[in-house]
Amino acid sequence: MTQYLRQHQNKKALIAIFITLSAVAVPMFQYNSIHLLLFNFYNQRFELFFHAWEVNTAGLINIFILFAAAVILLFNFTYSRYFCGNICPKTLLNNLFTDIIETRIFHLFKIKNRDDEQSFEKNRLKLFFAYAFLAVVIIFGSMPIFFYFIPYDIFFSMLKNYFLGYRFLLYIWILSAIYLFAEILFLKEFFCAYICPYQLVNSITVNEQRGFYTFDTKEKCIDCEACVNVCPVPELDVRKGYDTRCIACGDCSAVCHDVMQKRGGERSLIEYKDFIKRKSLPYLSFAGRRTSLLLIALTLAGSSLIVYYLISPEHLSSCNIANAFLYRD
Repeated sequence: MTQYLRQHQNKKALIAIFITLSAVAVPMFQYNSIHLLLFNFYNQRFELFFHAWEVNTAGLINIFILFAAAVILLFNFTYSRYFCGNICPKTLLNNLFTDIIETRIFHLFKIKNRDDEQSFEKNRLKLFFAYAFLAVVIIFGSMPIFFYFIPYDIFFSMLKNYFLGYRFLLYIWILSAIYLFAEILFLKEFFCAYICPYQLVNSITVNEQRGFYTFDTKEKCIDCEACVNVCPVPELDVRKGYDTRCIACGDCSAVCHDVMQKRGGERSLIEYKDFIKRKSLPYLSFAGRRTSLLLIALTLAGSSLIVYYLISPEHLSSCNIANAFLYRD
């Protein structure tokens, strides 16, 4: 791996560590037994900013779906595909396997989706241990997902008792781990390009004025195809112009920078273009700042109103004794 690309990958790794630790920590923060964010299916209540409201299971499911939809919209209106290449949990896990487990730990270097089959044939034992290592990481790495739906101390208590009486959670955990394992090894960025709901929303809100990586100096290109080889999305060529499948990870720009420097050039031929020169709020997906801010405000306001409706006590068909303290004056 060349110098600038390695620096780029290290920067992404730091972002990944920060995002991962933050995501794990959020459902663990609590005050007076109320969490910062928790879709508490165990006690049937929705907890947000250390406030709680009793909600039936159906209501919690609706609130979670609404919350996920709002997050997808908000990131589309701000960080757009930059989210996919640098913040998305699936991308972080995939990079963990490709750039750290395979490359740095087991020294099975490969160029993203274009594996050197001959090299891998000679290292089947290493590859087996790499897959086994990944399986262990996924099993423990998928555990914090449950912390958003069950209080983490309750989850550990269930785990200690081998999920006695809650075997369905164990089955969900196993199935989730198997799915993540299969996605990283087989679906890869095919999921990001064609299946992911975030990509679907992004593709139907395409705005030509948003920032994206672009190739516009064809006369200096030496057709080394380093940018194509390093791209995590199969069959994507940034040299052909804007493609909605691009996840804006920046790997192509970083590797091109290294290639051009070796040939005496000054910079990469692939650059991130921000067509609207902004002195503040650089990560807005739409041409007009007012448009982006309006869309963000509408998403927040609409989501808040629907949540307010769903947490109304009149929708409760039964109450949980664990929530008695919520009704004290």
